[in-house]
Amino acid sequence: MRVTEGFFRAANPNSIAERRQFRTGEELQEEYEATRTKTRAKYPLPLRSLVDAKETPEDSDLIAYKRALNEVRRSPSPELFRQFAEWIHEGTCEIRGMLEHVLFDDFLKLDAWKEPQRKIALRALVDALPHVRTNMDLDRLLALLLQAHGRGELKLAIPGTDARIEVKSDRHPDGTGASFSTGSQNISTENLSFASEKCHQALKERYPELR
Repeated sequence: MRVTEGFFRAANPNSIAERRQFRTGEELQEEYEATRTKTRAKYPLPLRSLVDAKETPEDSDLIAYKRALNEVRRSPSPELFRQFAEWIHEGTCEIRGMLEHVLFDDFLKLDAWKEPQRKIALRALVDALPHVRTNMDLDRLLALLLQAHGRGELKLAIPGTDARIEVKSDRHPDGTGASFSTGSQNISTENLSFASEKCHQALKERYPELR
């Protein structure tokens, strides 16, 4: 017999010490879900609701998550897209991935965007640029906005500073997916907000539907 995993049972079920030491699978699962719930509490609503849906227990087909993403597409909330910008720095890339799922459906087979709702979402995202927390987040959001318009490049010198924005988004050679490159320089914490606002203005000038 080969055993790869399992749970030890308390030899004496009446022993409190043994029951603490040898917990059941159900108890461990409850502890795991409680930890995840506590971790998600750091996110504000409505972003937290989307994370809750993505982490729904026993939902390997992501039914709850896809339902939540479709609801975002039906009724995009500017507040949610501002929160995407504020939390895209989150280290596991979960928030960034959810934003990409909302904007570009590669495999989840979501309901198609309706153009008026899509414009609301993209306007909200470009308006959220000044809320990013790092220069890498600014580059990522700029790349997504360029990708949302097919492809594109943004080169911008930030007045009064030595900061430069250089972001390019393109399709993969085989026509599937997208890639982006960046050569942005000297975007410090002090000039990040100013640089973000200049990018916000530049994109609205380039794409009238974002105004």
